[in-house]
Amino acid sequence: MLTGTFESIRNVVSLYRVYYNLISNDGVSTDYLIDHSSIIYLIDSYGNFVTHFNHESPVRGETFVTKKVAIFISGSGSNMVALVKSMHRLQFALPTLVVSNKRDVSGVIKARNLQIPTVCVEAEKVAGCDFNFEASIQKELENYKIDIICLAGFMKVLSARFVDFWQGKILNIHPSLLPKYKGLNTHERVLENNEELTGCTVHEVTGKLDCGRILGQATVPIFPDDSVDAIKSRVLEKEHILYPKTLQQFCLGRSDLVIM
Repeated sequence: MLTGTFESIRNVVSLYRVYYNLISNDGVSTDYLIDHSSIIYLIDSYGNFVTHFNHESPVRGETFVTKKVAIFISGSGSNMVALVKSMHRLQFALPTLVVSNKRDVSGVIKARNLQIPTVCVEAEKVAGCDFNFEASIQKELENYKIDIICLAGFMKVLSARFVDFWQGKILNIHPSLLPKYKGLNTHERVLENNEELTGCTVHEVTGKLDCGRILGQATVPIFPDDSVDAIKSRVLEKEHILYPKTLQQFCLGRSDLVIM
């Protein structure tokens, strides 16, 4: 059995860690530190490293499973950054991989600066879905043992076969209050129709565009002198709050709709 203070073992566990603070039946506070390989390290209330065991926790008969999340991007990755920082701060999941279909985008640099492994898979310029492209991504997801995929500004259409394989485990954020304004150019259409409210929606991804189960929504007011850019900016701010909060609920198995 290994012993030592938490600080002395900090450098020997993975960069990706999740804490769970539990109160056992005898009132002793215990932290569970889950590393990248899903081993749980038991640390007592004085900060001493006691032992380790697999993710089947004996405490209160509960099971603690750390979800490994992959985030798909195509651009600046601002939602990716919000998701990663939330997972690091609240420790409800492990930001394990960032996948981009474009190599020269700032989101890839941001992911690397956050010390998240990145994979760039650039699809051939063919119409429709590229199964070779998806096969390459699937291999990486399996290598990293990914549990959940978050699409965050990912602009490549995924095939029904890929989506079906990940059914119930792939999320997306869309810049409108679904079921209104599915697809592209949402802000332009909102303005054209003189809407008073818009917003964003986190939903499960299915083979039908923007039609999966809604998990969370945030509203944004539209003002008389608004431009598309102004609306886009305000909606994006809400996305950065809604997506992490909804992902947290999803990872914890909570079914309550997140409303903001």
